[in-house]
This record gives sequence, C-alpha cells and structure tokens, in this order.
Amino acid sequence: MDITFTLSISEMITILLSFVAVVFAIAAYWVARKQWHLSLKTYREEKYKQRILENNEETKLFDSQDIQRSTHCYIEPNCSNVDPAREAEPRHLIIIENNIFDAVEKYLSKEPPEINAYYHILILADSGMGKTSFMLNYYAKNKKKKHHQHKIYLVPLGKPDADEYIDNIPNKKNVILFLDALDEDQQAIKDYHKRITALMDKCRNFKRLVITSRTQFFPSDEEIPKEAGFAKVGIRDLGEKGAYSFLKLYLSPFSDDQVNAYLKKFYKWRFKKRQKAFDLIQKIEYLKVRPMLLAHIPYILDQQKGNEIKYSFELYEIMIEGWLDRESYFVNKSDLRNFSENLAIDLYNKSAQRGAERVYVDELKSLAKTWNIPLDKWQLTGRSLLNRDAEGSFKFAHRSIMEYLYVKNYQYRPDIKLTDQMKTFLKEMFEAEVFSIEKMPPEICLDYFENENIALQQRLRAGKILSKTGDPRFLADCWFLPNDPLLGFIEIPAGEFFMGSDSKIDKEASGDEKPQHPVYLDQYYIAKFPVTVSQYNLFLESTDKQVRSCNKEKGNHPVVDASWFEALEYCQWLTEQLKSNQEWAEKISSLFQAKDWHVTLPSEAEWEKAARGPDGRIYPWGNTFNENNLNCSGTGIKDTSPVGCFKNGGSPYHVMEMSGNVLEWTRSKKADYPYEPNDVDRENLSDKNGARVVRGGSWFNPARYCRVASRYRLTPGIRLGYFGFRLCLSPRSAV
Repeated sequence: MDITFTLSISEMITILLSFVAVVFAIAAYWVARKQWHLSLKTYREEKYKQRILENNEETKLFDSQDIQRSTHCYIEPNCSNVDPAREAEPRHLIIIENNIFDAVEKYLSKEPPEINAYYHILILADSGMGKTSFMLNYYAKNKKKKHHQHKIYLVPLGKPDADEYIDNIPNKKNVILFLDALDEDQQAIKDYHKRITALMDKCRNFKRLVITSRTQFFPSDEEIPKEAGFAKVGIRDLGEKGAYSFLKLYLSPFSDDQVNAYLKKFYKWRFKKRQKAFDLIQKIEYLKVRPMLLAHIPYILDQQKGNEIKYSFELYEIMIEGWLDRESYFVNKSDLRNFSENLAIDLYNKSAQRGAERVYVDELKSLAKTWNIPLDKWQLTGRSLLNRDAEGSFKFAHRSIMEYLYVKNYQYRPDIKLTDQMKTFLKEMFEAEVFSIEKMPPEICLDYFENENIALQQRLRAGKILSKTGDPRFLADCWFLPNDPLLGFIEIPAGEFFMGSDSKIDKEASGDEKPQHPVYLDQYYIAKFPVTVSQYNLFLESTDKQVRSCNKEKGNHPVVDASWFEALEYCQWLTEQLKSNQEWAEKISSLFQAKDWHVTLPSEAEWEKAARGPDGRIYPWGNTFNENNLNCSGTGIKDTSPVGCFKNGGSPYHVMEMSGNVLEWTRSKKADYPYEPNDVDRENLSDKNGARVVRGGSWFNPARYCRVASRYRLTPGIRLGYFGFRLCLSPRSAV
C-alpha cells in the first residue's frame, strides 16, 4: 500500500527555517567553542609568559604590573630601517619592514665580528610604541625555545641601581644584555654622550648589547642618521673609531592586520564591540601608532561620546577621565586628579635628586599632606595611576601619562628641560587653543616663531615671549651674539655680482640706482641679523652710556635710534671684546684671517651683494614682491619685529631682514654709480660730515623702498625709530 505525505507550503517553510536555525546554532556553537579555545590559549600563553618573567633573576628589576601590562594581548610589531616619525603620515611610508622578533633573532644568532665587536642593536620608537613590551616578550619567547636559547638579562636604565645590577651579572661573555629606556636614565639625560661611553665601557665584556630609547632623545640627525643601516653614537678612546656602531631599528606603527589581531585577543567573542573599536581606530591615527593607547580602547569608546578626536592629548584626557570615573566610588575624583598632577610635576622635577621618576610609598602620604589633599595611604597606592615596583617604589603606569599630567598645568621653568613627548602635548594644546602661546617654553615658542605656516600675529607673540624669557638663538654670555659656530657671521664668497637696477627688469628703479653694473668683491662675512636691542644695550652698559629704557622689552628686535657714529662705536667695542676674549676669539679665529680684520659696518656694495646674491634679483627672495616675506608698511605691524620673524625672506646667502624691519647704515658715502670698491674717499670714515647710505627699507616704508637696490642718504648724526645697523667682518676697521 502506498503512503503519500502531503506538506503544505507553510509546513515546508517551517521545516526549512528549523533546519536553518539548527545550522546557525551549530555554527554559533562552533565559533563560540573556537573563540573559547582561543581565549583559553591566549590566557595560558600570557600566564606562562608572566611566570617566566616574574620568576627569573634576569628580569627581577621589572615589577609584576609592568610585566602583566606588557604581556596582555601582546602582538609582535614590525620594525624598519626608516624612522616613521620623520614623515607626516607614518603609516603611509613605503619602507622595508620585518617582524622585529625575527630581525633581532637573526642578528643576535650571528657570531660577533672579530674586528670591531661593537655591532650592537639600537631600537628606537616614540613613547607608548612598545619598546619595553618588546624586550619582555622577546625574553619570554627566548626562554620557551628548546634549542639555541640566548642567555639574556634585562635592565631598565631608569632604575637607580641599574649599574650595580649590570656589574653583578655573572659570565658576561655569554650574556646578551638588553638595556631598556636610555631616555629615562638620569645620567644620560644630563649628558648622553658621556653616559653611552660609560655604558659601553661597563658592558664591554658582554656578548651583545641591545638598547632601547625614544627616537627624539637624540638631539640631532647627526646622532641618528637618516640613511638605513647603522647609527653611530658616543665617543671612543684615542686610536679607535669615533663612535660605537649599532644596528638601528625603528618600531613600526601597527598595520590594520595587527590592529585586528589585537582586537580579537582583547574583545574575543564581543564582535560588535570589536567592530566599533576598529572603526574608531581607523579614524584616530594615534591609536594605531601608539599600541599603549590601544589597551585603553574601552575607556576611549565609553568616553568619546561622539566627539571628534584630533590630538593625542585628547586621548590621554579621555583615558584618565575613564580611570577617575572608575575609581570615584573609592576616592574623590577631584582630589585624585589634583594629587596625580602634583605628583607628576614633583616626580619629574626631582628625578635627578631621587635618581629615578619614582617615589617611596612613605613619601606619598607626606606629599598629599603637603599639598593639602585629603587622601589616605590605601587610596594613594591602590586607587591611583601608580604602579609599585619590586623595591616598594611607586611610578606612573606609563611615563607618557606622567608627561601629560605634567603639562596640564605647565609653568615655564628655565632649569627644567622638557621631554619630546611633553613638547608634543604642549604644541597640540596650543593648536587646539587649550593653551595660549604665552604659556609655551622658549624652545616651542621658537618653533612657532620660525614657522611660516603660523599666522604672523602668533609669530610676533612668540617672538615677544622669547624676548622676555630669553631667546635661545642668542648667547647671553657672548654679548648676545647668535648661538652658532661663527657667532652669526655668514661668509659671502669672493666674486662678481650685479649692483644697481635695470629699468627693463625693475620698473620701480630710480635714477640713483643706475646703471646696473658688475662689481667684484673679495671674501667677507656679514651678520645674519641686524644688531639687536640686547646686543646694543650691553654695549651701552659696558661703556657707561645711558640705556634706552623704552627698548628693554624688545631684546630680540633690531636696535633703532642709533646714529652712524654710535653704530661705529659699537663695532669698535665688539672688535675689542672678541679679540681680547680668548675663548670666543678661538671659536671665530678662522674669520680673523689677518690681524687687520675688524668688526665694522658693511660698505654699500657688501650690503647689496649679501642681500641679493650674484644674480641681480630685486628682493632677497626673488623678483616678485611678497608682503609675507618682510615687515614693511603694507604688513601692518607698524613697529619693528623680532629678527628672524620672516624666514622665507632670507637672501641667497641666508642673511635675514635685508628687506624691511629697519633701514641699515652702511659705511659708504652717497655717490653716483658705477661703484668702485677701491674708491678710498667713498669709504672714508674720518669724514664726519658726508652723508652716508642707508639700505633695506623698514617697517615704515612701502614696498618700492624695500628693494635691495634702493638707496637713501642721511647725515650721520641723525637718529630715527626705523634706523638700525648690521655688522660686517672685513679687513677695514671701524675707525
């Protein structure tokens, strides 16, 4: 008998949906099980690493909190031979990258060279990029190897007893020594050349050396060369090469794949949270560049509240606010923030005195009492952003947190040198209009002052602050001359240039500028800037002349109201100072090629050649007027400006202020062209009555009078508020 089953459409749909539900349930179970296994595997790996790091003599200087933070959800970064911080978009560089574990392992596995055994490794990165985490995780990975293990010791150089620990390491010839955070070493902060030399001497018996440091800790490109390969740092003994050679590696920002891998470990099966975090990270470049900040992504997600984040300091503020909210059940938020900001200032300012950026537990309570902050000891140690090390000292969980809190209420102190990260925070706060330029330290003010992309009024404000706080471009102990090897004098090489104007090229040319003609001049030196108020006031004080009080607030402005005679007096005085002071005379001895070289005023021809170069251009920068390149009447300043304010207005020889700001006296009498360099009467300084040429235009003059060929003549005794002068080194005297 045949049995036939007939199903309605609705029954068929029900069966199909049930089948799909079962498939989805099985898939969900499989994914959940896989995630659970992955989570369990990750957890076990982390705990295993932590046991290794917490129970070995080689890593005993690192506290458990550092170890736990460095191993949690750790992703192995890449490294490159190019500094990503040199580029505006560090993640968009086309550079050779490798896994840093593979790169370091490959290098350390090689036998040290028999000749010049100083080939070590220097790992560089900005704050929060994972230098310490790399060292700890590399050590743990090496310990897990069954074969070819390296004998490694890890030493945080920020610890006061780091040197003693290094000295007591046994069997040094078989040990690879990892030295972490050179930039936190108090001796290196004072003199890193000397410290590296001492470290290399102390570590000469070790098999290999690996050092980590913030990239910007080294002050110049010469210390960390741009080219790939080796960095040379430190000073060697006589007879040896001039520097220790290091293989130079830069930690790279995370790629999208590495960010994804981190989020999978961090959020595990919380897919929506993971996607939300990934979307946020794509928008905020700092999160990709700073793995340390990724650890705080939950706080950032919770606190962002739809606000756009443009700066790294905003991320730190969100992170700290999230932490304060979390602790508010146990401790007053305002008190805890107040204490943290005060402690950051205290730790950094007294780091040299304490030997490290950390404080003993007993001192925490006394500091809170001193600052009148009502917090108990358990709140200070257990509910704060501080970590305790093995010796019982407390420090901030990450140095960059301390640096951010330090600058929150920043007050300039000339005896305190800021870190590169502090400067970054301050610059961002200025750009975000959180801080005014008046709160910036001189080195940051100088950056803004010399940046032509900053609005003119901001540059002028920065220049004013530099004048008040002490302009680092000038040496107070060297008559306020510029802080460079030649004390601000620039070589103008021997050769011809075109003097005067050609009406076919310059439609503004006047009759006394013609004809344009070639003039040959021997080599000479001219000052980069006009003589400043500070320079001239020192001369007045030293010669018992009255200092003009109205100028005291404009130390880095060009001096004005100086007659031609007074300008020559200054030249004579400075010549005597330079020749009588052995220390500074030696520094510029190459300028005084013969005994009859003197500081004097430039001749009219010397001034013009320095201003326009050999090609006969109309303005120092070219043939087209640009009011952004000078201080003239059209600029609207209506007064002198700090010297160097218009960086794009420099001449072909990089002599500044040759157009605008102040008219400048020359030694030459006014006479018709052509100019003859050997015309004795034209340069006769003994003639006290003959009118002298002034050049360059001023803040008072329109553009046509700021052309480099423009000439005025004035009686030498006159003083005006837009007349100054510039120095020249020449065989001719100022007498």
